[in-house]
Amino acid sequence: MAAQKRIVWLDAAKGFAILLVVAGHVFSGDLHAGMFPQQAAALDLICRVIYAFHMPLFFLLSGYVYQTAYFGGKHRHKARRLQTLNLAAVFLLFSVGFGLCKVLLRRYTNADVTLADVALVWLKPIPPYWYLYVLCICCMLFAPDFLRKKPYLTLGVCILLGQLGALLPARIGEYFALAQLLSHLPYFWLGVLLCEGKCDVLLRMPVLAAGALLSGLLTVLLRNTPGAYQRIPVCNLLIACGIAMPVFALFRRLAVREGRLLTRLFCLLGRHSLEIFLLHSVFTAGCRVLLPLLGITGCAAAILCNVLLSTAVSLGLAVFCQKMGIREMIFQPVKYSYRKRKQ
Repeated sequence: MAAQKRIVWLDAAKGFAILLVVAGHVFSGDLHAGMFPQQAAALDLICRVIYAFHMPLFFLLSGYVYQTAYFGGKHRHKARRLQTLNLAAVFLLFSVGFGLCKVLLRRYTNADVTLADVALVWLKPIPPYWYLYVLCICCMLFAPDFLRKKPYLTLGVCILLGQLGALLPARIGEYFALAQLLSHLPYFWLGVLLCEGKCDVLLRMPVLAAGALLSGLLTVLLRNTPGAYQRIPVCNLLIACGIAMPVFALFRRLAVREGRLLTRLFCLLGRHSLEIFLLHSVFTAGCRVLLPLLGITGCAAAILCNVLLSTAVSLGLAVFCQKMGIREMIFQPVKYSYRKRKQ
């Protein structure tokens, strides 16, 4: 979207979504590390709610951005190809780097990563970078223009595949991020359709209210079920859409005034959401070790500090790279290489 005027509400929504991603990793990281055993039940519920909808929201926005940025203009086919290659390159670069960091610092991490895992990131993506892996595949799958001629049939197929993804055994679903890919196909395509104005009925107030109410009821009824909500067929779709769609609609309708401080903050996060996503995991893990050494041991204070520090440091590095003129070289290496060859 670099060559286009940025859409304020879309940047703001992406900023909110990336903040949820950081918060989700902080909550889940502290929970799995056994940091606050007395608050484990509350942390688990909050974590389950965040994970029930934050990545569906991210894919919803990603599909919207994909349709907006890469399906117009004279060179749209080349732009789509460059974007897909760039996602693949960034995924490999940061997956290998992050994986090696986990190998070296395994005593401070929740999940063991071996050199074999690093070598096989193309087969089994290392969390949390599965998002880029799946996004890259979505960009390839939904590139053909003929899919837009049968939008609702494609959506129906995506929903069926999404339910299949929820049923896949974990040992199978982790290969090629298949479970994550299938589970998030409907949200990406729904974002495309919303961009084209073909599913605006879902953004009407009665539909949003009914979806939010149903999502809340299901969340309460299923609060004691083992595992994450996204592993429960049908309910996963209802809960995710019931929360993500009102958030999407809220930003689309309200976050339009660039002068508002909160809007400016969310827009800043949204414009650098890729960099924050790529960098924040190192800092969430680091803060988990550092904060107790600084005497910050309370659950609420530790989580809040971790979210704010991890987001702020990642954003600061992103802005620094932009000011130094190296942002494109690091975070968009394929586009950078292509531009240099054209000069």
